[in-house]
Amino acid sequence: MTQPAPKFLDPTTGNLTDTPPRGFENFVPPPDPVQYETRADAILAVRQWLDGLTQQVTAKYSDAEMRAWDKMEAAATAFHSQGAQAPAAQLAMLDDMRRPDETRESITTSILQNAARFTAIAALVRKIRSETTAQINAASTPAEWETVVTDALSAAASAATTLGLTTEYSVADSIVYIVDCEMF
Repeated sequence: MTQPAPKFLDPTTGNLTDTPPRGFENFVPPPDPVQYETRADAILAVRQWLDGLTQQVTAKYSDAEMRAWDKMEAAATAFHSQGAQAPAAQLAMLDDMRRPDETRESITTSILQNAARFTAIAALVRKIRSETTAQINAASTPAEWETVVTDALSAAASAATTLGLTTEYSVADSIVYIVDCEMF
């Protein structure tokens, strides 16, 4: 990733400026910091970010409930396609799950919508993880790994937003350098 043009803190006004203070006209910023020292660091950063996406959904549910999602989806699918002719065990599961104010139809709709959304999230996570891992493995320098991670997470953030998830991924727009200089 290319470093933005440096900004300087004007010691007299306290404002940021593009103009270096006297004596620093030929200032060369330090090299970009290495964010990922190894491929494994870059891959781990992507996985941790993607885990944060899925946790926005999974953190709301107990492990037992999540283990039952496939069965709940199967029961909802059976009722959706077969109505009251669905297997009795699946109808009983739907009846046991629903609140008094819910109908089989409403809980079925809710389950199927949630299942479709989580499937889309899981597919996005898998795609980003596998593509990014392959790109990181193909890259050979920390700068290339950082570019891969930055591009992948930027694209993932946009896609995640369309699925109703919030993201905190951002790239800094500027770096401020505070240089020691005499005030005249």
